[in-house]
Amino acid sequence: MFNAKVHDPRHNAAAVRLAERYGLPGTAGSDAHDVTGLGAAYLEMPAFGSAGEFRAGLSAADVVGELRPHAPRYPPAAPG
Repeated sequence: MFNAKVHDPRHNAAAVRLAERYGLPGTAGSDAHDVTGLGAAYLEMPAFGSAGEFRAGLSAADVVGELRPHAPRYPPAAPG
């Protein structure tokens, strides 16, 4: 429900609406392709010890995150 690298924050809002419509738990992702993107978004949820506890904990999870710009684009290297 939250991607830290979307160009348009309305896409995250649309993901929330879709998950709510179908009763799906939400997730968050940093979408990190560079070091500065690590930890941009994550879920805080109760501790779990099994796959079932993990799935149950998703519904109680809190999304923590911030939008971050994409990695800088570098010009191609000059032919050498």
